[in-house]
Amino acid sequence: MALLYDDDRFDAAVMPLVIFFVPEPRRGVLEMARVVRLGGLVAAYAWDMMEGGFPYSHKPTGRPGLGTARLHDQRARRPASVG
Repeated sequence: MALLYDDDRFDAAVMPLVIFFVPEPRRGVLEMARVVRLGGLVAAYAWDMMEGGFPYSHKPTGRPGLGTARLHDQRARRPASVG
């Protein structure tokens, strides 16, 4: 799941309406943070599900939230490659 870019290459990385389909969302966002310069923007967003769940399911699945990433802490301790 590693992005094929060097560390600190971009000013921003955005994942619009994709986070539901990433097999390991936290890992995907951390990989985005790896390729964004310190102080840059990392954003992953999805549509709001009023009762939770996956967009195409008939019943809410209660997919747990990712919480707030502490990207600066993660970047300081990040391995050479997340993959």
